[in-house]
Amino acid sequence: MSAKEIARHVDLAPRTVERYIENMRLKMHARNSAHMVACGLFYGAINMPS
Repeated sequence: MSAKEIARHVDLAPRTVERYIENMRLKMHARNSAHMVACGLFYGAINMPS
């Protein structure tokens, strides 16, 4: 989902969502969003749907 779509679902400003995503990326030491997802899958923070 895009930051705008997420923002609509959680009733926040899109820029706030973008900042939260960037903070998570920095804490995970990920190079980009795809790398952040890969790290999340590897460490079990994200579960694959069955």
